[in-house]
Amino acid sequence: DGKMIFFQKLRGFEPDAKKIPGGLKQLVADLRAASGARAIGVWHALEGVPGGVDPASPLPPQQKAHLWQGAGGELVPDPTSDKGAGFYRNFYAGLQEAGVDLVKVDFQNWNERHVSGRLPMFRALQQSTHNLQAAAKESFGDAIIHCMSMGHDLLLGLREGNIVRNSLDYLLPEGPVGHRRHVLNNVFNALAVGQVAYPDFDMWEAYGPFASYHAVLRAVS
Repeated sequence: DGKMIFFQKLRGFEPDAKKIPGGLKQLVADLRAASGARAIGVWHALEGVPGGVDPASPLPPQQKAHLWQGAGGELVPDPTSDKGAGFYRNFYAGLQEAGVDLVKVDFQNWNERHVSGRLPMFRALQQSTHNLQAAAKESFGDAIIHCMSMGHDLLLGLREGNIVRNSLDYLLPEGPVGHRRHVLNNVFNALAVGQVAYPDFDMWEAYGPFASYHAVLRAVS
């Protein structure tokens, strides 16, 4: 169930050995060899995963200096100071060691849920994205894509790696109307987003009846 992603919590920086038995480094090497891709990226949420860090896991004691308790009791990278950047630095050290080249960081506006009623919204979201960008620059240069980050709080906080996903998810909603809506959203949103960032028109499937339609859109973008 895709909705369950909202309730997942991060328990550690190492991948699940049952799902990735050879470890992340081997998976990255296999993907690179099989696909010929010039770059391999990792998707993650600003909070690690959307539900934040699991308080009952081994991770909080290790990252205590970099975490903060959100409005619902969840733990997230500290949005009150630059201490939150340490969470990403520690996370990215493992990704770098595995050969990962870039990150795509989603659920950035989702951080509103964690700081609501506890911190000034604009200041907290800007601090969070500044923390992320500082760590990402050290590890990946400008190879970062910002997702769910089109709100003013985050767009106006861009300093590094200013590539921003420009629309709803690809095929949301599904079907021919979803395809047309995705294109329309991207074209119109780019008029605004393009003033401060490079609009990312999101991933797409390179097969099926709409593959060429979307390929043309990305070429235009």
